[in-house]
Amino acid sequence: MEDYLPLMRTQQNTVFEWVQASGFDAGAFNVGPAEWGKTPCTRFSYRDSPYFFDVSTAGGGYSVRHSPGASELRTTRTGFTTVFDGVEEPFKAWLGHLRREFEAPDLWALVRDGRTIFAPFTAATTNEPFTPSEIARIVIAIDGGRSYLTDAGVTGEAPIQANRKLDYLVDAAKRSGRMDWLNIAFSVLFGIATQVAFDPERARQLIDLVLTTVGRFAASLGALGVNQLARDRLDAVRRHSYDPIYDLLTKARRPCCLPISASR
Repeated sequence: MEDYLPLMRTQQNTVFEWVQASGFDAGAFNVGPAEWGKTPCTRFSYRDSPYFFDVSTAGGGYSVRHSPGASELRTTRTGFTTVFDGVEEPFKAWLGHLRREFEAPDLWALVRDGRTIFAPFTAATTNEPFTPSEIARIVIAIDGGRSYLTDAGVTGEAPIQANRKLDYLVDAAKRSGRMDWLNIAFSVLFGIATQVAFDPERARQLIDLVLTTVGRFAASLGALGVNQLARDRLDAVRRHSYDPIYDLLTKARRPCCLPISASR
């Protein structure tokens, strides 16, 4: 690729600063040449993933294409700015899309490989959408979870990552059925408890606090032994023994269970 014209070093350094300001580990990204059709470009890719952000200076302006997009696999913007600063907005948007894809749980993997956890919910409730009042109750419940993390002395990057996951639970409640949301909620809360290194009792309290506040689901969840299940799983982790469900919840959704800066 002898005609490859990279971005200047100072421009690449600016992108480095954008990455760090967004809370990502810059060391998890690769920078190098790529081809956009027959046009050379500079590619920023996230390590061990199919996702990338390309910048081309062909035609006297800056063009970008990236994956993932806001609601599609790939987005392209051609010649939309003549100054490099104009690349900041689509690049930071791409980082947001990248975070969304990595922090979302892989529900297909969870259902396929974690059926012993999630199958009992099928018999416990229907999958109807939440009503507006139920969503309001979920928001209160999740706010209680945020307060619990603060009161427990969780500091640094951990509460930032945890709050993003709790925000995801609020959004999921607006578009998911109640049975699906319960499955998601348990796995996300379990991941948060593991991320912040809660002991089994604190993990149980966090999960119980959020799910109990939701209301009518509390009794069925208790009857299904979800709290005991969480305690058993975390006990297994503390003993460093192999636990397939813990392994699934951490690896299948990584870096959902760990900050991006610590996931590699």
